[in-house]
Amino acid sequence: MTLESWIRWLYGQHGAARPGEQNTLSEWKAVLATGALEFSQQGRLPQYDALFVDEAQDLMHEEVQLLSRWSPVLFFVGDDRQKIYEHSNGLEALRQLESGPQEMVLPFHYRLAPELCQMADRILLPEGGTGLAETSHYNGPRPGRIEIAGPLTKNDILQQAADKLRDQIRAYADLIQQGDKLGVIVARTEDRNLVHNYLENDPELEGKSQIIRARTGDEDDSDYDPSLDPDNPICILTMQGCKGLEFRAVHWLFCDDLSKHHNAEHYYTVVTRAKTSLDIYFVRSLPQVLARAYSPPAGDLW
Repeated sequence: MTLESWIRWLYGQHGAARPGEQNTLSEWKAVLATGALEFSQQGRLPQYDALFVDEAQDLMHEEVQLLSRWSPVLFFVGDDRQKIYEHSNGLEALRQLESGPQEMVLPFHYRLAPELCQMADRILLPEGGTGLAETSHYNGPRPGRIEIAGPLTKNDILQQAADKLRDQIRAYADLIQQGDKLGVIVARTEDRNLVHNYLENDPELEGKSQIIRARTGDEDDSDYDPSLDPDNPICILTMQGCKGLEFRAVHWLFCDDLSKHHNAEHYYTVVTRAKTSLDIYFVRSLPQVLARAYSPPAGDLW
């Protein structure tokens, strides 16, 4: 389960009311975890033998403290380059635990095509300087591809993305049958519906897309839905919602929208969601971080 759904479950098991709505998602996460800190001392539930937590870079200090009270064995996986939430400091908070963690660095990976590794490394290199390209053992479809299109109107972007999605559903049919997905990422939550409605009006794409809704921090989060329908290969989601997911191909629509709120970690996270293919579309101007990181395919020299 997600960490937040587990904390909400703890409140229910202990008959406690959850805190009210906060100004930001980070504040909500911190307040929610703080309110649950004393539950472990009430003896209503046994401790866990072990807890395994992914995306540890986005944990709040309060969440780390809460987890440490529920098991003597904690296993965390994280990458500071994929930090999405503002004010999160998960890996540093883990290092400050009383027992002190034993840290291990993964020496290789299999998911990203070399071309995507190179772009990601131009955005952010890990501590020590060893990039994704040097540690890649990718064995998927080749070559990997990255294309950037713009400036374009939103309607032109939707049309181009739909054209490529139709081709990719056919080209990656075997991999989709095995569980691969195609991702469409936008900045604004309202644009998820814009994309979904457009694809539903395409005869070849009708019924093949779904909106993945991330947690916003509102009290009810009534539209929260992180499930992945196996019958819908196209997933439409926000930058915040794409964290922790992977797709055979990614279409990043309107990438310059809300760009003043984005940092290198955000760009790195989106680029590394794609396994083989990445299409980036902008309306007005390509963000400088992406412009510096993109290396177009070399043409004929003569």
